[in-house]
Amino acid sequence: MKRILLVFLGLLLAVTLLSWDFHGAQANASSHAKGVKRYEKIELPKVKTSESNLLKNKNRIKEKPVRKELSAQQIEKLKELGPYAMVSSHGKIIDQSKYVKKGKLLMQRAKEHYLSKSRIQAEDNRIRIDATTSPPYNAIASLEFLDKDENVYSCTGYYIDRNTVVTAAHCVFDTWNDEWLPELVWVAPGRKGNELPYDWTYGIELNIVSGWVNVVPPKEGYLSYDQVQYDFAVIQVADSHSKWMDLYPFGYGEGDTVNATGFPGDKEYGYMYNSTGKITNWDTSYNVITHSCYVWHGTSGGPIWSQSGNRAIGIVSTTSWSPLIHSSVYNLIYEWANENG
Repeated sequence: MKRILLVFLGLLLAVTLLSWDFHGAQANASSHAKGVKRYEKIELPKVKTSESNLLKNKNRIKEKPVRKELSAQQIEKLKELGPYAMVSSHGKIIDQSKYVKKGKLLMQRAKEHYLSKSRIQAEDNRIRIDATTSPPYNAIASLEFLDKDENVYSCTGYYIDRNTVVTAAHCVFDTWNDEWLPELVWVAPGRKGNELPYDWTYGIELNIVSGWVNVVPPKEGYLSYDQVQYDFAVIQVADSHSKWMDLYPFGYGEGDTVNATGFPGDKEYGYMYNSTGKITNWDTSYNVITHSCYVWHGTSGGPIWSQSGNRAIGIVSTTSWSPLIHSSVYNLIYEWANENG
């Protein structure tokens, strides 16, 4: 009798477990079907007062990049223009739809936060770059920004022509408070600690797209996967630099080897570091590149680049994501650069 009872209990337990697994799998599948919320932190490392080159040279910077903040009416207007209108720190708003083939791309997803399919834990394989006057490192710049509270924070950027620097939009515009961040911008290409082989210059105008202004962050200091595609900006600088990178994101895809280079906030201040990894996801639905390079705060705005021709194919946004520079964004960036002269 005991044996029969034990067999019966065993069968009952097995059926219960099978039922639990089935419903659990269904729930998991349903969760994936609806999309799982995922976002990453964006942080702007503060620079010590004693280490800031911007503060040391503050009186030599002749122009502020931000002349006019966006009004509430302008922000509302931007929603009507789609994601690729140009927004300038001088107060200009220009509908650039003629350069955009994809129209109002993914604006309906502005408040959805989807999981990257190929997000992985990167290995810290960064090496310090001492040959900063060799290409492409001589085109990569250390950026310092002075905010309205007199704090200095850092990012990275890279030249795409003699007076145009590409960086991350979150380095220059705060979508949580809808305001431009920097009062002053200091730019030093090829920096190596306190050595400035090409001297330094300063930013005189900032450009972002309306899609970035319209971003609704999942919470302060974070960026969701679907919002990464708008995280790019262009800085016009006051002086010419003779070294730059070709921005050419075409012909690449999953499995290709790439590098992420910049000035991370967890290392000796002012030194350039490079990490090599792979493209793990080339997502044309959300226009995001996922990569396995090791990235730390401060590298934001630096290039994701290929050693094949030292070409930049993306921009460091979060620790594992970069905007995918499709043809429309490519056209916009170079149109802005051409306007710089």
